Amino acid sequence: MQLRRWYSYGIFLALFLAYLTIQSRAFLLRPLLSLSYGQNTFTVSQSSVVITGKTSPQAELFVNGEEVSVALSGDFSLPLSLFSGINTVTITARSPFGRERIRTLTIIVNSKAQDS
Repeated sequence: MQLRRWYSYGIFLALFLAYLTIQSRAFLLRPLLSLSYGQNTFTVSQSSVVITGKTSPQAELFVNGEEVSVALSGDFSLPLSLFSGINTVTITARSPFGRERIRTLTIIVNSKAQDS
């Protein structure tokens, strides 16, 4: 009977440690942030683009400091108006624990293509 009780304590302790390990990963790691644009710098001919991507479902998302809504799955889509020339877009995903992952895009609007 005594051995069975210690066995139960051991199982409980193992499960508790597994839970702590999983929770500590969420605390220690930065949130996921993947974008539909593979490159950080690209050229477009139109004055607007749609930034799409995915972040961790529990993360907050900011584009140039403005909060953006994220679907429960972590997917997001945001239309952006651009100026002619060089546009810098900073995208920040922030976990509930304050950890951040930041991507900066440089989007060059080719004004000659717009005038045609």
